[in-house]
Amino acid sequence: MTKQQILNILKSVGKPDLFIPEEKRLAIPNNPLLKPYLQEIADFAEKCRGTAIPALPYSRFKLFHETGDRFQYEDSEVGYFPRRGRISAFGVLSWLYEREEDIHELEDIIWAICDEYTWSLPAHVEREAFTTRLENDAYMVDLFAAETAQTLAEICFLLGSRIAPIVRLRVERLIKERVLDRVLQQDFGWMTATHNWAAVCAGSVGMAAIYAIEDEERLAEVLSRLLPSLDCFLSGFSEDGACLEGIGYWRYGFSYFTEFAELLERRTAGKICLFDDPRVEKIAAFQQKIYFPGGRTVCFSDGSSRAKWFPGISFFLNSRFESVTLLPEAFCQLSFAADHCHRWSNILRNLLWAQEKAAEEGRFQTCCLPAAQWFIGHSPVGAGIAAKAGHNDEPHNHNDVGSFQYYLNGEEMLSDLGSGEYTRQYFSDQRYDYFVCGSQGHSLPMIDGCTQRAGKEARAEDVVLNEKGIRMDMTNVYGLDCLKSLTRSVQFDETTGTMTLTDAFVLDEEKHDVCERFITYGKVTVEDGCAVIRLNEQAIRVDYDPALFAPIVTPVTYSAHMGVKRQLFTLDFHAMVQGAFRACFTIRPVTAKKG
Repeated sequence: MTKQQILNILKSVGKPDLFIPEEKRLAIPNNPLLKPYLQEIADFAEKCRGTAIPALPYSRFKLFHETGDRFQYEDSEVGYFPRRGRISAFGVLSWLYEREEDIHELEDIIWAICDEYTWSLPAHVEREAFTTRLENDAYMVDLFAAETAQTLAEICFLLGSRIAPIVRLRVERLIKERVLDRVLQQDFGWMTATHNWAAVCAGSVGMAAIYAIEDEERLAEVLSRLLPSLDCFLSGFSEDGACLEGIGYWRYGFSYFTEFAELLERRTAGKICLFDDPRVEKIAAFQQKIYFPGGRTVCFSDGSSRAKWFPGISFFLNSRFESVTLLPEAFCQLSFAADHCHRWSNILRNLLWAQEKAAEEGRFQTCCLPAAQWFIGHSPVGAGIAAKAGHNDEPHNHNDVGSFQYYLNGEEMLSDLGSGEYTRQYFSDQRYDYFVCGSQGHSLPMIDGCTQRAGKEARAEDVVLNEKGIRMDMTNVYGLDCLKSLTRSVQFDETTGTMTLTDAFVLDEEKHDVCERFITYGKVTVEDGCAVIRLNEQAIRVDYDPALFAPIVTPVTYSAHMGVKRQLFTLDFHAMVQGAFRACFTIRPVTAKKG
């Protein structure tokens, strides 16, 4: 929409009341689903109450550009995100209960956040900001500068005159200088991105603008800059609504899209409704397709198999679209601590949109996502698999064409590791040296120690996807002269939970070491022709040809997303082969379904 079209709508509707009805606010503490959540928020606030707000020292600010370390500035006890926890906790308490002691604490943390040199993270500030272009780069609008602006604008709007005038005026000035003016003056990369940055940045800035800008012409100007970014965001999903980054990033980006779209709809009295875009309902239904019994999810790229659903966005989408179903309450993430970034916008919507009860059990059905090239299989014995084709230049990419996961009764028996620790090097040309990102950290073949190559041209070809599984040509993914052909087939028997993996190789006439790798967190016991993997109370067996393969089990320690050290095991089947041969593995449950 053009600025003039938006302006005409704004003028035609005047200024609708954006305040939350009093009866809705008063009902929140009585919602049984929310009571533990509110208690957790109150407990966090009590730990902070009366304590000094730690400074954010330069010695930690510079670490990312010196060593690649993000944790010390972002998440340590003096870090950026604990401050966001503090403002969110006291923001909730101040709005819900209107106690002066909470509001005083809130004013202090707002003041401290206004004191920050920049609201952006050092990881997102260019190196030149440390040498020459200080002012402009300090006011870069990244994910967290945008989220901070949204947080400050919404809290000050909700509390109004209960916040001291000097605090409100300082917030208004800094939102204008650091975010709104910058968005009008400068093009940022996220404005044309097709991933979560577009939605989080544009959605956050848009919500801040709606709250902070009285002048209709200026608001129309800002919104006209942001709406194309949200169109770019929607275009980044596959035609079947899949988010290639997984449920965590779906939840991150699409929650901000939804929260902004709902506020924009109210601000324009329904005349701008982003939910009418036919792509939105398909994207909204993605979440319910990728969960397994026990609460684990499909996990490719920098995703997480442990990501849970947010009640705010999920209940809202369920009420908005008939095709969107709710997942079991046991899979719900209603925890203040679980989001270490303590995102205010999500927290408030959890309170506002959560109903009193979720579903008792989900509907888990085998499905194909043909545009994403994903197969998701479910069995009544408690087994489930996810397998992908795709290419090696996807958002938050891993070199993982042909990768798969195998679940049994809530345990991830054969794993996709998701994200490693986010450092500077992790997002550099060293990315695929990291075990979790290269194909060496996935259940994939290696040939003479060579792994998959990166890039969009490294893609699966001739992909066949149906209700039984997925088949693909992976020859081009490796780019090796000695490899004439490699076809992978993953077939799943719903009745028994049995997965059959078949790799058909055609090599040249030289001898080559072919390694078929499986990734697991479980304990592996190798027998003749069979490897048994046990994890907690579950077990599977991997049957193989002992005349062809010699298995080797190796422990590997790696750094997970928050820098936590985790140990896994590689189960490698080695063969010295030449010419054409087939590698076949049968994976089936050993344990029966829990009663």
